[in-house]
Amino acid sequence: TSKKDSHVYDSILLKLEKNIVEYDVYSTDVVDPVDLLEPGVIVDVDVSRLPDAARDEVVSYVCRQVLQRAMAGRILPTLIVIEEAHLYLRSDVETAAKQAIVRIAREGRKYGVGLLIVSQRPKRLDPDVLSQMNSLCVLKIMQPEDQNYVRQYSEWLTEEMAAALPTLERGEAILLGEWVRMPVAVLIDKHEGKRRGTTISAAKSWLKAKNSREREVARQVEEEEMVKAAESYF
Repeated sequence: TSKKDSHVYDSILLKLEKNIVEYDVYSTDVVDPVDLLEPGVIVDVDVSRLPDAARDEVVSYVCRQVLQRAMAGRILPTLIVIEEAHLYLRSDVETAAKQAIVRIAREGRKYGVGLLIVSQRPKRLDPDVLSQMNSLCVLKIMQPEDQNYVRQYSEWLTEEMAAALPTLERGEAILLGEWVRMPVAVLIDKHEGKRRGTTISAAKSWLKAKNSREREVARQVEEEEMVKAAESYF
């Protein structure tokens, strides 16, 4: 290689070494979320801010580890909840996360691993997974294609029920499947705890930023006036 190429390689190595040290890549203090599982405890693995590839790997790892440990009898029965499931279970894409989730849908119940998937767009879900769901909690669905898709994979949802889905109010749902003897409409209790997944208010965010800037400007003006007062005093 030329001296120019060698210089480029050295620069890249220096940057890599710097990042390895800065981000503590080889740290042994990292906590495995699966190790936190114990009776009565909810382990929340938030991957919402990760890039798609990293998010897929994390979801795949957690699902595979839970199933493997359950098969070995190393953990108690566990329920895995997949929020925004359409991000991992698209019918037209094969990913590591999807493979791990599909395997749990097929085999998990034999080893005490349950699966709960949550999605606002059921039409995007892989039919192989949706067909494995024994019970459904169907909330308001506006899109006809989503309604038809759910009907296609749920023998309990009648045409009349599907027609009523767009009219459901917040908190209203229809339960279908093995957890009820017959389809039943329910009103879900309002969650009074910490809210997550709600729509961000742009107006409130802008107002908060505006107030923060105004406070910062006021603080700077006050500091400048104090400096001027001190200079005139001395």
